[in-house]
Formats: sequence, C-alpha cells, structure tokens
Amino acid sequence: MKLTNFTVITMLNILDKFVKKKLPQKISYAITRNILLLQEDYHCYMKSLDKLFSDYDKYIVKDEKNHIMHNDIGIPIVENKVEKEFHQEIENLLNIEIEKDLYSISEENFDYEDTTNRYDSLSAVDIMNLQVILCSQDKTEKRKLKKESMETKDSIE
Repeated sequence: MKLTNFTVITMLNILDKFVKKKLPQKISYAITRNILLLQEDYHCYMKSLDKLFSDYDKYIVKDEKNHIMHNDIGIPIVENKVEKEFHQEIENLLNIEIEKDLYSISEENFDYEDTTNRYDSLSAVDIMNLQVILCSQDKTEKRKLKKESMETKDSIE
C-alpha cells in the first residue's frame, strides 16, 4: 500500500492513542504490529526533517533568549526571504510516498460482545479510525476478489 509521510504520522498518532487500552487480542496485536512497522518510516522522516531544519539554521528566527520560535504546529519560523521555499520543502517531505505492507485484520474483529467488561470501550469514531488503518488492506483485497469474481462470472456467461 502506498502511504505518504503525512499519512504515516497520522496513523501513528491514531494508533498511539490505543496502545494502553485493553482491547481484544487480535485488535491489540494489529495496533502494536502496525506501530512497529510504521516507526521505521517515521524515523526516516524525522531524520530528513532534522536535516532540513539544519540546512535552514541560519534563517530560523529566535527570540530574545535565543530560543527557536515555532509556529502553531511546531515548525520553526524562518525569515520571510526563505519562508516559501522552506515550507515547500516541508510539504515535499510530507508528500513523499512509501510502499508499506501493513498488518490487517478483518472488520469482524470489531464485532465482539464484552459481557464481562474486560475491555475498554471504544466510541464509534474510535472504531472507524481503527478500521480505516487496520482493515483497509482487507477491504481492498475483498474488492479485488469481488471484481475478479464478477469478471469470471461475466466471462463464463
């Protein structure tokens, strides 16, 4: 599956919220496994981002105490003359595509009864966010199989 660095960061942020939750084993395992799979790419992104920051070091704006000033999302503020170029390079870095095979589980794993209250509760939004990450390959595979099945059916007729 193709992912951008931005998507990797977003997925890690979502998955990280569920690491300490008590969830059914298959869901918990999928969360942990995908975090480990995505962290390698995240570290590469961070190294590239650090290099970019060091390349623009002489243009980074500092306050009176010589501390780097950051915008609302934590990006260092740079001088106006390089601001457009700097932000374009960050955008390019965020849009780099990587190929990643994430571990996926079936959506059916989210259809469980917790009559003994063993697990932490998940909101509908939590379930949808997890399913997008953990079940997306499964959906793609199902669509592919369904399409192949339809094509086979059409060719038989």
